Amino acid sequence: MAGHSLFITGATGFIGRRLLQNLDHERYHKIYCLIRKENDAARLPPLPSNCQLVIGDLNRPLTYATSLAECQTVIHMAAATGKATQADYFQINATGTKALVEQCEQHGVRNFLYLSTIAVTYPDISLYFYAKSKAMGEVQVKESRLNYLILRPTIVLGHGGQIWNTFYKLARLPFLIIPGTGQVQIQPIHIDDLVEHLRALLISDVFSNQIIELGGNEKMSFETFLRLIYERVHGRSPLSVNIPLRPVLAVLSLIDRYFPDRLPFNSGQLSAFRFDSTADPDLSLSSSHKMRPLNQTINDLIDWEKEDESRRILSKECDAFTYYLIRQGPSDFIRQKYIKAHEVNLNLHSTNLGIVDRLQMATSIRSSLAVKIADSYSAIFSRSCLIRKKIVLLLAILESSSSTYKHFDLPQGGGRAFLFGRMMLQGIIFAALFIFSSMIFFPLTLIDRLSKERK
Repeated sequence: MAGHSLFITGATGFIGRRLLQNLDHERYHKIYCLIRKENDAARLPPLPSNCQLVIGDLNRPLTYATSLAECQTVIHMAAATGKATQADYFQINATGTKALVEQCEQHGVRNFLYLSTIAVTYPDISLYFYAKSKAMGEVQVKESRLNYLILRPTIVLGHGGQIWNTFYKLARLPFLIIPGTGQVQIQPIHIDDLVEHLRALLISDVFSNQIIELGGNEKMSFETFLRLIYERVHGRSPLSVNIPLRPVLAVLSLIDRYFPDRLPFNSGQLSAFRFDSTADPDLSLSSSHKMRPLNQTINDLIDWEKEDESRRILSKECDAFTYYLIRQGPSDFIRQKYIKAHEVNLNLHSTNLGIVDRLQMATSIRSSLAVKIADSYSAIFSRSCLIRKKIVLLLAILESSSSTYKHFDLPQGGGRAFLFGRMMLQGIIFAALFIFSSMIFFPLTLIDRLSKERK
């Protein structure tokens, strides 16, 4: 197997990146990854020495034919997905697959693994151009002279995936919106379980002109699935609203026809709420790999989302506080140090805060002016509040950083008169901000203290 080489398309995609991270790289002499432009390389994980990037286009065979000729196996995952144009779906998923298959036949490639989708099995894909184009790609593979495997995964869940992001956004709404009846059956699979099956198929090296459908180990209705996510996010059962699909599809199909690309989704993408997305047991793959329970998958993904949201908020805090302190934005190093400090110091987390603290933290991430207003009040009335703790932390980071310590250690020029004028101006600004902030925060402080005393 040491002389065996792989050719991978779609390595920068959601599934492709995870597969590339988990491949047994030492099994292969060379791994060629076809990417469309040089900038796409930034999306890839660190690559071992036997991986080589090939910049090219499926429909321009001369850009990749030389590398393809050295390979025995192709993993074809590149596809137009999401809200692509109708032309892109067919140009990439159908015509591009046809061009790649023809090049494989011409250059002596033996094995071809085609990543398709369970959506090709839906009873009606006339308006679902993604599924229609993938089905056309399947035909090109099946009619070739190659030894092939066609994989049809069900709904693939994973952090950063478009499908999961959509479900998570639905679950974060105050009430649960369910397109259609919600009774269609789904069988989601975690991306790591899918990648493990892909690895096992590559290791077995058995390409037997077979179609395999891959799903998780649990089936449930779409409504049950969305409710599980909602309950995990909100900690309570949702009030749900079902949206009839027929009128929605009628409107969307008109918009797609006359005003394409105006909406964040198209009528075809609602097909998942109309038809079952489950794997056919007769086409399923028997494996010793134990797939993770769906409940665990949901819990893990929501934990990821909450951690990401926390990091985004801390990053915004760092931006606003740094500009307030030194009139410039933070470097990546300072931002990471600020976030890391919150991971190890529980006193910096905003739990059990009063009204004033919550308002100060909520408004301070919007701008440095909001930080000035909050800090002018806290400097007099609440020196130990959360926002002051965070500013002191950031001061320590800025003072010890090689890129920002000069803002604090070097003397300011301009002479005594300039320094006196500067101090007077700063005093006037502080007094004005203090009066303004007191009008906002002092009444809230009194209300907060009175409410605590009553309790």
